[in-house]
Amino acid sequence: MTDHAYIDVENLTQFNEIINQEKYTAVDFYTTWCPPCKAFAPVFAKYAEELRDVNFVKVDIEAAVDVGKEYEITAVPTIMIFRNGKVVEGYEDLNPPELKPTLKALLGEA
Repeated sequence: MTDHAYIDVENLTQFNEIINQEKYTAVDFYTTWCPPCKAFAPVFAKYAEELRDVNFVKVDIEAAVDVGKEYEITAVPTIMIFRNGKVVEGYEDLNPPELKPTLKALLGEA
């Protein structure tokens, strides 16, 4: 059992299983050495706790190289929102306050 509400994805198979669900999935593509990624991490974790109707996934693109390559991630952090295997929204250099209202709007809560 983890101590956080998000899922750490380790490979493309696991990633695809999660994003192909009908439930919205917010994905944080990051690296461990990236300062903006480190700054965004607690915000992402907080949103994962607050918005339980959304899957929250973190992908370290240096550990899960196949996922980063499949989605052509060239900048971190990159945030994508998926539903039924398709990208609904995507951001590079996301302003963290934008994610929560976007998710709430998609859920019909805005």
